[in-house]
Amino acid sequence: MALILHREASPTALAEQLGSLLASDPLDVFDRELVIAPSPGVERWLSQRLAHELGSDIGDDGVCAGLSVHTPYSFMSFALGREFDDPWHPDRLAWLVLEAVDAAVQRPGFETLAHHLGADALSGGASKNDAWFHRARQSRRYAVARRLAGLFARYSDERPALVRAWESGAGGDVPPDLAWQPRLWRDVLDVARAHGIDESPVTRLDRVSTGLRDGTLTLSLPRRVSFFGYTRVSTATLDLLEALAARHETHLWLPHPSDALWQRLRQLDSGGLRRRGDDSARAAEHPLLAMLGRDVRELELTLLRRDVEDASAPAAAPFGQGPAGEGSSRGAAAGTRLEQLQADIRANRAPSAVSTIDDTASFQVHACHGPARQVDALRETLLWLLDESEGRLQPRDIVVMCPDVETYAPLIKAAFASVDDDGAHHPGRRLRVQLADRGLAATNPLAEVALRLLGLAGGRATASEVLDFAHLPAVREKFGFDTDALDRISRWVRTSGARWGYDAEHRREYGLLQMPANTWTLALDRLALGVAMSADTEAPAGALLPIDDLGTSDIETASAFVTLMTEVTAAAKAVRGTSSAGVDLPRGSFTPQEWFDWLRRHVGAVAAPSRDEAWQLGAFERELAFLAEGSTRTGLRLTDMRVMLEQRWGPRPSRSNFRNGAVSVCTLTPMRSVPHQAVILLGLDDESFPRSFVVDGDDALARDPHLGERDPRSEDRQLLLDAVMAARKHLIAFYSGFDERDGTRRPPAVPLQELIAAAAATGAPTPEDAERHPFEFVHPLQPFDERNFTFRSPCRVARTTRPRSPARVRCGRRVRADAPSPTRPRCRRCSPACCRPANPVTSPSTSS
Repeated sequence: MALILHREASPTALAEQLGSLLASDPLDVFDRELVIAPSPGVERWLSQRLAHELGSDIGDDGVCAGLSVHTPYSFMSFALGREFDDPWHPDRLAWLVLEAVDAAVQRPGFETLAHHLGADALSGGASKNDAWFHRARQSRRYAVARRLAGLFARYSDERPALVRAWESGAGGDVPPDLAWQPRLWRDVLDVARAHGIDESPVTRLDRVSTGLRDGTLTLSLPRRVSFFGYTRVSTATLDLLEALAARHETHLWLPHPSDALWQRLRQLDSGGLRRRGDDSARAAEHPLLAMLGRDVRELELTLLRRDVEDASAPAAAPFGQGPAGEGSSRGAAAGTRLEQLQADIRANRAPSAVSTIDDTASFQVHACHGPARQVDALRETLLWLLDESEGRLQPRDIVVMCPDVETYAPLIKAAFASVDDDGAHHPGRRLRVQLADRGLAATNPLAEVALRLLGLAGGRATASEVLDFAHLPAVREKFGFDTDALDRISRWVRTSGARWGYDAEHRREYGLLQMPANTWTLALDRLALGVAMSADTEAPAGALLPIDDLGTSDIETASAFVTLMTEVTAAAKAVRGTSSAGVDLPRGSFTPQEWFDWLRRHVGAVAAPSRDEAWQLGAFERELAFLAEGSTRTGLRLTDMRVMLEQRWGPRPSRSNFRNGAVSVCTLTPMRSVPHQAVILLGLDDESFPRSFVVDGDDALARDPHLGERDPRSEDRQLLLDAVMAARKHLIAFYSGFDERDGTRRPPAVPLQELIAAAAATGAPTPEDAERHPFEFVHPLQPFDERNFTFRSPCRVARTTRPRSPARVRCGRRVRADAPSPTRPRCRRCSPACCRPANPVTSPSTSS
C-alpha cells in the first residue's frame, strides 16, 4: 500500500476532507483516530475544526471525540512508546557526547576539538600566557556537546545514509577538516553501549522499517494514521512512513499554495539530490512562489522519488504519472488586493494587471520608529479592524505573529494591560491579548529565579543585580516584600554602601586582595546593627556604623532581606566548593545530579509560588527531572549549567489556546497555515527576519545540502508565504522603518520587500502604477504627534474615537465647532472646514 497524499491550498478544505474520511470510514469503537501535527497551534485548530465536521447533523454542532492529535518531537520515538525517554533526543544525547568528548580530546586526531575546548592545556600543550584563554575555553564543554548532539541527531534524521557509512567504519562524504566527526560518533556509540543502549538511531530506523514491511514488527498504532499540515518532512520520517504504509493506512495531508505549480514540477527533472542543482524555482511564475516557497517545492521533489499515491489527482493516477495540467485558477475573480494576490499564487501566474478594488484595508504595511511604536500602531490597527467590521470580526479571528516574541512581549503587556473600565484609559486596554510561545522562564517564576540565582552565584553580585533579584515575583512571595518594603531595601542598600562582591574572599577571584569595603557582608552587618542600636548611640560598635532610621516596623523587612542575602551567599559559596559524589572532579565542578539538588535546595530557600499558582513547583520539578534523565557522572561547571538551562528553557512552541475570545500573539511556527480573518505580522525587521543563520562550520550537511534538508532561512520564508495564504480578509505587516534615535531610514526585511513588490504589482496596469505603494503607512516618531489625529493619520482611527466635528487639522487656527457654516470664519490658507474646533473631542488613539 502506498502513502496516500492529499493536498489543497486551503487548510480548511483539507480539514473538511479529513473529517469526511473519518466520518465515512470510522475505526473500531475502541480505537482512537491518530493525527500527527507539526505544531501545537495546528493541533488546537484542527481539533476545533473537526468538531464542525464530526458528529454534526444540523449545521456545525458536532463534537471532536475519539481522536488523538499529537505533536511529537520524533514520530519514531512516539511510535515506539519512547516519546519521553528517547535516548537519542538531543538533550539526552548531549550527555553521551559530553562523556565521549572528554575521552576523545586526549587522543590523536582530535587536536582541533581539544584546542577549541582548551583541553590541550591539560596535556601541557599551552603556555602560561594562554592559561586564561584555556580556562575560558574549558567552560564551553556542555555548549559544544549539546551543539554536536544536535548535529548528530540532524544527521540521523536528514541524511541517515551518511551515518550508516560512519557506523560501518567508513568516513562517508565528509570534508577532511571534519574527519574527526565519524570517529567521535563511533565513540558516542561505544559510550551508549556502556550505558545499555544497544542500537543507534539509524539501526533502529532500519529495524523498524524492515519489521513493518515484512510483518515481524507490530506497533501499537490504529489502522489509520494521518499526518496533517507538514510542509517539510525529513528523510528518516519518510522512510518510516513508507514502511508504515505497508501495514497501516497512512495519509499525508499537505497544504500546498498552488496546484498549478505542483503540476508543473511533476514534469521537471530535479537534477539529482543536491540543492545546488535544483532549478525548480523556474517553474514558479509568481515571484512569491519562487522566492518564498522553496520548502514546498523541495518536498514535492522529494515525494516524487517515493511510493506515493496522489489522492488529489483528478483520475487518481499513480504519483508522478498522468496528465500535467496547469491547474485551474481558483478564486480568479477577486475583488481586493489580497484576494487577487492569493488567486495569482494559487494559479501560479505573474501578478495580475487586472484592476482591483482601490482598497487599503485588505493589505497594509506600517513603517514605525522601533518596536514600541510598532506595538502602539498595532493597538490602533486592532481597534480599527474591529470597528470597521461592525461585529463581523471578533478578537478570536485575529492572530498576531512575531518572529521575536520575547522582545515584544513586555511591550504588548504594557500596551494591552487591563485596567478598570472607568472610561479614562485607551479602549485598546479592554482587548484580551494572549501571549504564546514564551520561554519557561517567562511563564514559570521559579525557572526565572533559578537562572538569576546561577547568575548571582557566578557573577560579581552587584547592588543592582541583587535588587533586581529581590523584585522577582517568586522572591517577593517567599519573603513578603511589597512595594514599600522594596523601596526601603533600596534605600538601605544605598546607605550601607554595598557595591559588589559577597566578601573579601569573593573579590580575590578578580585579583583584589584584602578589600572588604563595600561588600555585602559589611552591608548586612551594618543593617543588622542598625536594628539593635541607632547611629548616635554611645555604645561601642567597632569599625561599623549602624544604618540609622530603622523603626520597629522595619525590623521584619530587614530580617527578611538579611535572610535572603544569607541564602544567596550560601548558594554562591556552595558552587565554589568540591564535589561530594565520590568522583575526582576539580574545584567548582559537580555531577549533574548534584547541580539539580543544588537548584532544588536553594531555589526553594529563596522563592515560592503563590497559592493560586502551586502548579509552578510541580512543573519546575518535572523540568529538572527531564534534564537529569540519562545524565552521567561527568563534571559540569556553573557556566555549563547556565547554558543547559538557557537552551532548554528558552522560547519554544506552546499549545496556544486561541479562538477563546482573545487576540493570539505567537511566533510564526505554531500557527503556520492556520486560517484567520486577519493575520498581522509584527516585527519584520531586517535584522531579525529571516533568522540570522550563520552556517555552522562543523555542520557536514551544510557543506553540500540536499533537497528537503532543513534551512532556517528558507523555513522562515515559507512561514511568510503560509501567513499570506492563511489571511482571509486582512494581511497587515509592521516593521521598524526608522531608527528611533536619529530617524535614519531602515529597509524592511528582504522577504517583506518581496511581498511589497508583489502586492504593488498586483492590480497595476502599468509599471508606473507598480511603483506606487498606497498600502504603505509611515508613522511619526511620537504617539502624540499632531499627524496622528487627522483623518489622514497612518493610524486608522475607529469611528467611536474619531472627532465628531467634520473640522480637520490643517492649520493651527481654532474656531467654534458649533458655529453655523455661514458665520464660521474662513481660513485664508485652506478650506473653510479645515480649521480645528475650539473644543475638539480628543481622540484617545494614542493616549494611555
